[in-house]
Amino acid sequence: MRCPRCNVYEVGGTQLCTTCVVAVKFLNESADEVTDEQIIESSMIIKMTEGCRECGSNEFGYHAGVLLENKLKWYIIQVKCPNCGADYDEALDVRVIDEFNKNEKQAKTNNNSR
Repeated sequence: MRCPRCNVYEVGGTQLCTTCVVAVKFLNESADEVTDEQIIESSMIIKMTEGCRECGSNEFGYHAGVLLENKLKWYIIQVKCPNCGADYDEALDVRVIDEFNKNEKQAKTNNNSR
């Protein structure tokens, strides 16, 4: 199961991932919602461990951002690898705008009304 806050990292049960625990407990971030920047940061940690898709090098440059298209949010990086010369765009994540947070809020509302 993925973290109920960021939906990036695999966790056990309804636990938060380490990144979200730090954000909530030490940085006083909202326990219910995650920002686009936090989604990109978490996704980039995974991408950095995977490395360049052409050569596997972990030493690459990138630009990251969010592309809005209809009701979708695309979390995109542009990668430039000096090791192999690769230059490509890659989607880190795709989400329905506000769908994840809306589902979480609805589930909490349903649980509170019981």
